[in-house]
Amino acid sequence: KTWVCDGVQDCSRGEDEDKCEATCEENQFKCGNATTAETSSSTRSKVTCIGKKHVCDGKKDCPKGEDEKNCPRKKECEKGSKCHQQCVLLANGTDACSCHIGYTINSDGYSCRDVDECMYETDPVCSQRCNNTVGSFICGCMTGYVLRPDGRTCKALGGAPTLIFANRVDIRQVSLNSAKYTALLKGLHNAIALDYHYKKGLIYWSDVSMDVIRRATLNGTGAIDVIKWGLESPGGVAIDWIHDIIFWTDSGTRRVEAATLDGRQRVIIASSDLDKPRAIAAHPGEAFIFWTDWGPSPKIERAEMDGNNRRAIVTESLFWPNGLCIDYTMSRIYWADAKHHVIESSKFDGTERKKVIAKGLPHPFALSLFEDAIYWTDWHTKSISTANKITGTGFKTIHSGLHFPMDIHSYHPQRQPQYQNRCGKNNGGCSHMCLPNRRSFQCVCPMGLKLDTDSFQNITALFYLFIYFCFRKSCDSTPTKLLLFARKKDLRMRQLDNGDVDMVIPVDGIRSAVALAWDSDSDSIFWTDVESDTINRAHLNGSQQTVIVNSNLESPAGLAVDWVTKKLYWTDAGTNRIEVSNLDGSMRGLLVWEGLDKPRDICFTSPGRYMYWSDWGTVPKIERAGMDGSQRAPLITHNLTWPNGLAIDHDAGRIYWADGGTKAIEFAMLDGKGRTALI
Repeated sequence: KTWVCDGVQDCSRGEDEDKCEATCEENQFKCGNATTAETSSSTRSKVTCIGKKHVCDGKKDCPKGEDEKNCPRKKECEKGSKCHQQCVLLANGTDACSCHIGYTINSDGYSCRDVDECMYETDPVCSQRCNNTVGSFICGCMTGYVLRPDGRTCKALGGAPTLIFANRVDIRQVSLNSAKYTALLKGLHNAIALDYHYKKGLIYWSDVSMDVIRRATLNGTGAIDVIKWGLESPGGVAIDWIHDIIFWTDSGTRRVEAATLDGRQRVIIASSDLDKPRAIAAHPGEAFIFWTDWGPSPKIERAEMDGNNRRAIVTESLFWPNGLCIDYTMSRIYWADAKHHVIESSKFDGTERKKVIAKGLPHPFALSLFEDAIYWTDWHTKSISTANKITGTGFKTIHSGLHFPMDIHSYHPQRQPQYQNRCGKNNGGCSHMCLPNRRSFQCVCPMGLKLDTDSFQNITALFYLFIYFCFRKSCDSTPTKLLLFARKKDLRMRQLDNGDVDMVIPVDGIRSAVALAWDSDSDSIFWTDVESDTINRAHLNGSQQTVIVNSNLESPAGLAVDWVTKKLYWTDAGTNRIEVSNLDGSMRGLLVWEGLDKPRDICFTSPGRYMYWSDWGTVPKIERAGMDGSQRAPLITHNLTWPNGLAIDHDAGRIYWADGGTKAIEFAMLDGKGRTALI
């Protein structure tokens, strides 16, 4: 029933929009005479709502002048009249008092008081700044704007504005007033979200088919991947053009993340209590980010750019909050709800919520602002439309017949105004990433590193308008306690002291990763790929990636580093071998090859006395041998099906194993005695 009389024809013949009464807001006057008895939606479309302050003001604002009908007529005041300013004759023939424009009648019916025109919210008299005067008002503009000849609206300084929007297969730049467009980027797969950096001349966009965030120059050249690991459905992108940070939402990973513009430094901003985060917008001047979430509990959230002080600011009357943008001049956010078919706005804390367009939008997706206008894309009509950002009047479609319009941004220097850089000129002194917040900034480290306690500083510096309280700034090169794991197509790490969050290690070309190993001295990770039949190595941060073994491998399934001798050991379930090499893949040698039938995992005791391996062939077993393959002996031979992973507890002298067939985890002493089922 909520779809009935919502302004959108959902039934094939539009029956859900028949016999609906055309209504205006409480503080508005309805032009037109459509009633519940009139069933034509075309008749209702002619109804216009205007602010009540325009009624009987001497100017016809309704199309047929209904607002100036039956208005009081001025007359000369009779001798002894109590009226302070004007006398009028009402439509019913009685005398009354009235006031000059800029004043309103007091409760006594005779005297007049000044009207504060600057308090008009539904239909403001000024587009930006307003200063009330006795009987009138004076409008002003923010920095970067000048007052137009009408004395009320403001014009942005700079070149002609344009719109940049994603059209799924391309990204276009179009004029506000003509149908001409320029294809900035062509041949895209599924471009959804975008934003730009005006000063650097860069455009960023997400592609949900390729699961990447890319960038190029605004002339369409130099396209590269910026974020290409650990993305599942990046639906929103926002650029902080002051601190040079890119923020994005991902409804697949259920995260809000941030990175430097080149993607080299990356951190998680929010990862809890998120379901389907969609649009995101950044305000560098206030150090705020806003995002929408249209999961089971739809909401609009706000946080500082370092992720702190996160809060839901809009939680009611939401269903599919898609588009989101910021009015930097008036400190408001705007959003579109595709299910409720509306565009709304509020202050940054969610208060003073107002409907700009109350109904009738088929499927709004994204929106942007410029001067006094709002622009939005619509999936259903495949068009771009515009209206006044406060009153919703002047609704018109400016571009139609589009392929599949997605995200949209107005392109102009005043849409990215200058603010103070909270991180200063030297990245705030941070060794890695500097994230601004309301107070100043915070140095943060990529996952796997932590702030160095030896770099503790207690510096208080006055820098322009901000007081910077800078404490730990450098990231310790020693990794924190990490859990490394493979997810077939990628490698991930998770901090053990923050077990709810994992991060993809940025390495390329993984087809089917199975085994992992780690060398703490060089901070290197090793992994096997059973589709490419290779053994690979990279630094924990993803750099220095190389293939170290790529020949005579068929199914390398187990991998381990001997941290004493700096040797790499592996099992191969295809060749039925256990081999060894240096950590760079050189000096390769064969250790065990007889009596193996699908060897799987491998591990060592400290300080390298024995190696242990699992075998889930015809006769499943766990064996051990010396590090050179000698002294080979069976360890566990009964009640095994698919013994896979192995792990050594060096302190307790135990070996643990997981069995995919029995679905159990067991352990025993290193000599095989004391076998115990754990799970």
